[in-house]
Amino acid sequence: MSQIRKIDLQEIITFKDLKNGLKKLKRKNKYKEYDSPEFVKRFLKNENKKENNLKKFLVKYLDDDQKVNEASLLEFYAKTKTYSFSPYNALAIEKGNAKQKKFRPLLVSEPEDRLIFDTLLPIYFNRLKDHLIQRSLLGLGLVKKQRISDVLHRIFNEYVSKGWYFALTLDYSSFFSLIDRETLLKKLKNDLGDDRLLSVLDLIINNEIKNGKTVQEKTGVKILENGIPQGLSFSPLLACYYALDIDDVYINDEKVVGFRYIDDIIIFGKNKNDLEDVYKKIEDKSKELKMCLHPLGTKTELKDLSYDHVKYLGVEISVNGLKISDEKFNDLLNIAKNEIFHTTHIEKKDPESIKVVYYNFIKGWLNHYEKISENKSALYKKIDDLLFDNFFSKKRNRKSFYKANPWIKIIGNSEIRR
Repeated sequence: MSQIRKIDLQEIITFKDLKNGLKKLKRKNKYKEYDSPEFVKRFLKNENKKENNLKKFLVKYLDDDQKVNEASLLEFYAKTKTYSFSPYNALAIEKGNAKQKKFRPLLVSEPEDRLIFDTLLPIYFNRLKDHLIQRSLLGLGLVKKQRISDVLHRIFNEYVSKGWYFALTLDYSSFFSLIDRETLLKKLKNDLGDDRLLSVLDLIINNEIKNGKTVQEKTGVKILENGIPQGLSFSPLLACYYALDIDDVYINDEKVVGFRYIDDIIIFGKNKNDLEDVYKKIEDKSKELKMCLHPLGTKTELKDLSYDHVKYLGVEISVNGLKISDEKFNDLLNIAKNEIFHTTHIEKKDPESIKVVYYNFIKGWLNHYEKISENKSALYKKIDDLLFDNFFSKKRNRKSFYKANPWIKIIGNSEIRR
């Protein structure tokens, strides 16, 4: 499919759609994913150029009371009659620990394009959501007010506690980056039911990338040839959709039951052989989709939960129940001490700005994990002790900051648990 340089977006979106997209972008600018260590780091160091550009952009289209300035937005809407996307800026984002430093690609779009993406996303979501709901996929807001912790409790209560003791966790290498663009667009052609939507998506997926070659060499991921852009609002939806054929493999096998959260897949069975059989079928389907599934016995694991536990979405599952993994507590500690409460920050930053970041981070963490714990008070105490014993108690300036800012503690803090 040839790439379209300019497109009439007014054939697809209305001014009302654009207003809703702006409101969504404003909310995203206010409530960040503070559980992301990358964002926390850039936020506190004032190095998040992407977000600063976004704030400047939003000022143009919002009044002083943060309501939409319709006159200004109408001028922007007029430009969508012949719209072209700016090239993505490619970044190499550090991942892993200091001993095994690796990088993954991230594509950053310009604020104008982010507004268009957020405006378009509900249109594509509504066209594709039924296909995702039919497979009972997790996340993406497919089921209102559904928490992953509730799903994990259901997994344990309905399956593990009733004899489904064997668990297969599938792990894919470079899931987003190896999605075959041509295959994806062919799959979307029928389900979108609109060639204009397909053409716009083709343009988004195959858009020009600044620094693409440099980032490709640093990460080892061929972002100029394969995959869907990571870091865009469209990416999770397209990734979920692309792997629906994988879901069909275990859904159509009544001997197993499976769950998927984007690229995290877990499948349960009552015996080892059934899971080995479904693994072979998924392996074949993955090759067909040009996806790189780690071989069984490596990062892809098959475990007997009678003797062991399996990790899924940061939670350990065994016949004894659910448990927040030590890894997630370690992640919490590392983000707190290396990013949020780094010595440079507590010495130079306004405590109120640190409080905002910390509250949003810890609230996000607790909203995700606290329902896993049977004793919330014990969980809060564990986090408080973890931070104090392993960080704040170690140096005088940290102790002083801790004493001067009682809002750090969770226990007795109604603001955090509000």
